Amino acid sequence: MATRTATVTDSTPWTHTRALQLARTLGKHNHPTATGFFMRVSPAGKAVWAYKFRDAFKEEQTGTLGSVAAISDGEALDLADALAAYTKLRAYHKAKASPGTLTVQRAFEEWTVDYRKRGGGMPAPATVQTNSDCYNRYLKPRVGNWLLSKASTEQWRTALLEVKAISPSQARIGYWMMCSIYKHYQELDAVATNPVSKKLMRGLFASNELLSKKRQTRVHTIDLAAFVAGVQALRNTTSRDAIMVMLLTSWRRSAVMQMRWDRIDWRQKTYTVRDAEPGWKKFKGLIALNDYALVYLEDRKRAGGEHISPYVFPARHGKEEYMQDVRTALQKACAGLGYSVSPHDLRRTFATIAEVVLGGNLGVVGRLMGHAQPGAGVQANGLIVSATTAGYIVHELAADSESGRQVAEAILELADLLPMSGETEAAFKKRGIDIKQRALALVEVSDDDEDEDEEEGALENAGGG
Repeated sequence: MATRTATVTDSTPWTHTRALQLARTLGKHNHPTATGFFMRVSPAGKAVWAYKFRDAFKEEQTGTLGSVAAISDGEALDLADALAAYTKLRAYHKAKASPGTLTVQRAFEEWTVDYRKRGGGMPAPATVQTNSDCYNRYLKPRVGNWLLSKASTEQWRTALLEVKAISPSQARIGYWMMCSIYKHYQELDAVATNPVSKKLMRGLFASNELLSKKRQTRVHTIDLAAFVAGVQALRNTTSRDAIMVMLLTSWRRSAVMQMRWDRIDWRQKTYTVRDAEPGWKKFKGLIALNDYALVYLEDRKRAGGEHISPYVFPARHGKEEYMQDVRTALQKACAGLGYSVSPHDLRRTFATIAEVVLGGNLGVVGRLMGHAQPGAGVQANGLIVSATTAGYIVHELAADSESGRQVAEAILELADLLPMSGETEAAFKKRGIDIKQRALALVEVSDDDEDEDEEEGALENAGGG
């Protein structure tokens, strides 16, 4: 809450602590060295980072960068991140070319440097490469010399239809990439409108058409025993173990692929997820690991573990540090089934069985699957919590680990790797499901939870499986 009105100019050098003190003082606080950068505190006590300066064309640029915070969280910024954002914004406006000379080529080059995921995280190297490949091969020859502010919706429609005729998936990537580029330059006041964001364009190039085709080929039932037998027969143990960990945890493909040894707490049976990590959407903090998934991780640790790579599933060859995909391995495991299982189908398998085994407790199912939870992350981002809160977190994680064990055990029973227990048989019988039938009907898991998401998912996971 604001305590008093401050003078307009504050000559005291700002430290992180000083900035937080000023955030409690009503008024406008000019930064002592960054001209045009200031903090504004309203009578209600809301503190925001703001700016006001003239650009290369002597036009006034003014606005806010976000709320003042002790720790940046994407929308709220600490002093260092706010200064960095202001410095980049001011440099752009002081050196920017006239909107009348900003080409798609230059816009793409600058956006590639500045693009960040929601929450402020850096895109994965594979994402940067996918975007570059799509632009250079499909967009640059057609639109590279266009003026960004002058290109019309009809021009973009024509160009992207040409790309779609060659590759619908590349047209989708290109569409979402241009949406992001236009949004970026709108925020910088370099363009006034976004001609690719219209409903007509979304209908032609966004996810609806591709996802509807995908749904038609999505696995409706799975013969879990035959599938897991195929996985166990894989020669590549890295692929085998990765698929089994996906199946037994339900974590997303990219989340499992990028698991690191130093994030596993073997004693507490947890894994630490950092802010804005690929494959975790908005989840961060500690997530429970179950005993059966840990068996596969322990086997890998005994076979070399962190002495081979900081990643649990290292790449076998190439420049990448960790394994990028399991599509080929999944195809081999599905040989003879008559259908192919995707990583997302493994999440659906887990969710189907978990809902039965856990008596319909969707809250626990969601936590096990890595859905973002209210208050998630307090245990892993440096905040101080009370002993009561910490004790509750530890208790909840232990309970989640046990719930995960029950689900994983049922999966292995249905896969004929463990003898069928009376509890599992009774749980399925209560739901009217005959476990003697090999075809287990899978539930849907919402598409916004899938690796192939909308704008960010199209860019982040375009090359994945």
